Amino acid sequence: MKRSFWWEFGPWLVLVFLSALPACAGGESGADSAGEETVLDADGSGGEARWLPDSEADARGADAPGVDVRGMDVWGEDTTVIDVPGDAAAEVTEDLPPHPPRVFPEGGWLEPEPWAEPIADYIEWAITDKGLALDAFDHGVKDLAVFDGRMCIGYGDWTNNLGPVQVRCFNPDGSLDIGPTIDEESIDYYRVYEDRAFIPGVDPRQPEGTDPLTGNVTYKEVGGEWTAVHQMIHCLHVLDVIRFGDAVFACGSGNTDMDAYNKGDDMGVIWRSDDQGKNWSIETEWHDNIIAAVVRFERFVQTGDNFYVLGEYIDYTFNTLDNVPRRYDGGTWTPVEVLPAIWVQHTHQFTPEVGIVIGADISASGKKYVTHTLQAGEKTAPLTFFADRDEQVLDYVALGPGEGLFLSRQGASLAAAPAAPYTYHVYHTLDLAAYGEVLTFTTDELVLSLAWFGSALYLGTGSGIVLRATSDPE
Repeated sequence: MKRSFWWEFGPWLVLVFLSALPACAGGESGADSAGEETVLDADGSGGEARWLPDSEADARGADAPGVDVRGMDVWGEDTTVIDVPGDAAAEVTEDLPPHPPRVFPEGGWLEPEPWAEPIADYIEWAITDKGLALDAFDHGVKDLAVFDGRMCIGYGDWTNNLGPVQVRCFNPDGSLDIGPTIDEESIDYYRVYEDRAFIPGVDPRQPEGTDPLTGNVTYKEVGGEWTAVHQMIHCLHVLDVIRFGDAVFACGSGNTDMDAYNKGDDMGVIWRSDDQGKNWSIETEWHDNIIAAVVRFERFVQTGDNFYVLGEYIDYTFNTLDNVPRRYDGGTWTPVEVLPAIWVQHTHQFTPEVGIVIGADISASGKKYVTHTLQAGEKTAPLTFFADRDEQVLDYVALGPGEGLFLSRQGASLAAAPAAPYTYHVYHTLDLAAYGEVLTFTTDELVLSLAWFGSALYLGTGSGIVLRATSDPE
């Protein structure tokens, strides 16, 4: 399903003040979903990935993934820790449990090098079979997610309606498994938990004769197979998944009528599963009944005993935009105003109580990329560390509750995008108040994603190449 103009270009073109939404809760629906659960076979279709010269698995890439890196003693003492002044950042994590201190070394990493091209066959197919120019479709590695001993990649293009795509994962020895094919135009990202991972179905490829308003969630248990569930009714896009207590929730957008959707009329939908993703029903829907208005629920973030769904509301008639937050406490959904005027692009969990919200401030006084924390009591705080350095946060990798790595790029302005060569940074933090600079590098590549796999850092790029950075043995 082709994305709308606003979806694709909104953060760069909407430079108006945000208007607060009226406090109206979404209508409840108990409609059950009729659909299918399909266990996907790894058929190996899609061809072989092309490897770059000298990038086959070697001793540097043979370390077992999934190791608890807190127990490793390979980091040494040479580090730079950058403290954030003031009390605001410290208040974010004042109640964090004790955490074993560990630092990543500054200057202890070699420059990232090209390592693999895991979607080379996909790129060739789009050019040769679909007739697309290389710069006319998305051919980046937009997510790197470590789960069940492997590093899986996100790729695809749902603007040009390309697909299907395969679940492709690197093994510990560096080899690539081209796994099962899923009826999606893209795998934008994975939501990973200790024992289960989910792929939100951002844009399903509907088989002929099936309901075009039914979407997918694909999941995998540790040691199991990827299983696609085609049960998300009133759905065009499933955009996020969260596990909360004994339930799993998914959010996205759609409509009850395809003609209305094609005229630009979206409604926000939340689905619920009480059996860890095997069966789904509608939890709630929100629609403002205004023609040519878009409502999308796009991201979840948890703050302890509550979680929030964030998204976008666009009323073309009045040129307004809001991030339509709703808080869920286990029983009710409550409209709240917890975030400033930002277009939410992604969320992560620093701890179960502290969420990280990455987005774009498109208000008239903003026009820049920003990162905020959200925690219990509806407290938000900008991560001024990145704002003060004029850096755009691109990705966050959780190493454990209260520990993670940030990937950022120099230049956070919406009005003046940075030009190549680009400067990137990787920081390590234990409290969101002090940051150790792990790696800084410059490249012509647009870097999109970050993973810690085995004992190396991996970076997905917009050209479809995966870079790898290893620690200097000297």
